[in-house]
Amino acid sequence: MSTSIDAKIQDLTTQAEQLKVARKTAAQADKQAAAALREQQRQDLERRIKEIIERQDYRFIRGQGSYVERSPAGWGFLNKQALQNSHAELQSSEGFMLFTKILEADGRIYRDITATFDQAPEEHLNLIDRRDWVQPNVDDVHPFFNYLTWTLSGEKEEAQDHIEHVIARKYLRPEDFTIPCMVFYPQGGIGKNVFVDNVLCTIFGRHQVASVSTDNVSGSFNGVIAGKTIVFIDESQNDKLDMEKMKRLVGNRYVVINEKFQRPYQVENTALYLIGGNDIRGVIRVGHDNSDRRWSVIKASRPMPEVIADLRGITIDEAKLWISENIWVTRDAREVGRWLHNILVRHRDKETPSAYHGEDFDELASNQRPAWEMVAHEVFGDEAFTYVSAPKLHEMVSIFTKQFFPNSRVPNVNDLRACVSSWLGKHPEFGVGSEIRKINLTNLGGDRTISSTSAWVRGNATSCERVNVVEKWVSCGSWMAEEDVINHEPEPIEDMLKRFKNRGLSVVS
Repeated sequence: MSTSIDAKIQDLTTQAEQLKVARKTAAQADKQAAAALREQQRQDLERRIKEIIERQDYRFIRGQGSYVERSPAGWGFLNKQALQNSHAELQSSEGFMLFTKILEADGRIYRDITATFDQAPEEHLNLIDRRDWVQPNVDDVHPFFNYLTWTLSGEKEEAQDHIEHVIARKYLRPEDFTIPCMVFYPQGGIGKNVFVDNVLCTIFGRHQVASVSTDNVSGSFNGVIAGKTIVFIDESQNDKLDMEKMKRLVGNRYVVINEKFQRPYQVENTALYLIGGNDIRGVIRVGHDNSDRRWSVIKASRPMPEVIADLRGITIDEAKLWISENIWVTRDAREVGRWLHNILVRHRDKETPSAYHGEDFDELASNQRPAWEMVAHEVFGDEAFTYVSAPKLHEMVSIFTKQFFPNSRVPNVNDLRACVSSWLGKHPEFGVGSEIRKINLTNLGGDRTISSTSAWVRGNATSCERVNVVEKWVSCGSWMAEEDVINHEPEPIEDMLKRFKNRGLSVVS
């Protein structure tokens, strides 16, 4: 009996042991299955994160404490919050830890950021990338490229050659920061945007070319120019472009970059700068000094359809159709490569081009003289001039400036007196003494002195017949009242001066 009971107890014990083992085995299997599932999920998450990193080309810059991503427009900064908001995979702590681990494993974490055509410092992300640059291609060049540069050059051979020389130099020696900035004005429809957005983007890669506004270079934030090969400042006006900032930018080896919400950082000034606009008085202000070595001034003469119509002997409408049918070549790598090869062959042995200062520069420099100098040139240059007092000259300068240059400051009488005296000292050809002196004013016959005044005087005269052409000029109709002038497009300076002179401003008191 006891043996039977013992046997049953043993069986039960064995069954209990077996059940315990089975439960343990099942638990282990469940645990392994759960672990396998977690691992599968982790691997799936890791795969998706890797795809995100490769697709967006994410990097981390320790010196900035920020992440960067590469888009067709170039590199852009973003912080951790923006990064997580962009991707659900990165919103968990596990996902972000995986993200950081993959960045480190793939060598995507850098000490700092730089931009250089030379070897980048160790552990620095170089914003410059030449992998997309087009390769020269030996073959016949499509005529579109010649028509385009001929139009941009204002139909001047020397200017066209300069444009080609500048682009060839930038391709061959991209690190050369002394290449002058090409300034195109004042026509619209001359192909500036075709040249930049199609031809230059094809040569240097779209992410290395930036078309920006004046605010992007003159304003507080200039991150858009960092690491660019070409920077085109479009629709510039000389009264809006900060020329002092431009002088510190163009022709200098380094530039300090200010990105929104980022620490300022210094990189090499890698860009070739181009400026374009439709302001007839120019899109930059010349300095009349050594700073002008930065600017190649090129004035267009006619829109591209008119130029092509003449070159091909067709109508303007036919020229427009020809442009629409052939503009594709300016975006085609093979066609652009043929033009590139052509200009490289002709310019590869040349040094850095000097700034192009032809007749266009001389005209711009003349047109950008201060308003007071334009008035002084007409007044003192008139054969009938005898004398003018500083207050009367100031009155004319004020009227002239307010009409034609409403955004310009009119110097006060004392400043004007100093400027004009200094200017006359540099221009003895007018025969007017640089110093103001006292003279007697007589009646029209000259036989009776009626008053005296202090004025600039031609020659050694001690007395002059008293006249007041300013009053005569104003009484016959101030320019400020001429609606057709106020609402008219800006006119050439020479036309302004002609109308100014025709008002009778020849002899003044």
